[in-house]
Amino acid sequence: MGHEVFILNDEMFYAWDVRFKDVEQRRESSPCKYFERAGVFRSGKMYYTLESATVIFCAPPDSIKVGQQGQISSTDDHFYEVTVSSLEPAGGHIVVCGHATRKFAYEKDR
Repeated sequence: MGHEVFILNDEMFYAWDVRFKDVEQRRESSPCKYFERAGVFRSGKMYYTLESATVIFCAPPDSIKVGQQGQISSTDDHFYEVTVSSLEPAGGHIVVCGHATRKFAYEKDR
């Protein structure tokens, strides 16, 4: 059973059985400024892929609360921002459900 790390306000704990479901990806953009060789700034856009999913994982009891936000790693070395939406006791641990997002594949406009 592989372990992931959940980081919450500078506190870390292990999470396990991390599963992502209902994964969606879409291209988005946001404004940015580029520094060009001539020493000037140019306004432009940064394009990226936004991936969102429902994440479910197991965590130690009393380690997290509904509404808290943190970051979880995945086994393929991706990091997701997570907002916790529900907790369910399960024996000696809790099952956490939340909304996860990550941005990747950044490209600037040309």
